[in-house]
Amino acid sequence: MTPYNYQGPIPHEQRPPRERIAKCGTLPGYKRHKRLKEDVCDPCRRANINECRERRKPSAEEDRIRARFAYFRDAEALIDVGPEANAA
Repeated sequence: MTPYNYQGPIPHEQRPPRERIAKCGTLPGYKRHKRLKEDVCDPCRRANINECRERRKPSAEEDRIRARFAYFRDAEALIDVGPEANAA
């Protein structure tokens, strides 16, 4: 195509339809199986499981907060031994 033959973009109505089929082993493939009420194949099932695990994985910030509270919880357990420890 040369610049002299260019007539502009093809209008949306005149474009041929694109076939979009979700591939097995991907999350869209899993959703396609569910939408069509088919049995989910093993690769798609594994893709869904992996995606769910990634979504549930705590962020680095959440890990830092949990570690900080665990440290203080352990420190309070060591400090809170009762009045008999102060008498000695």
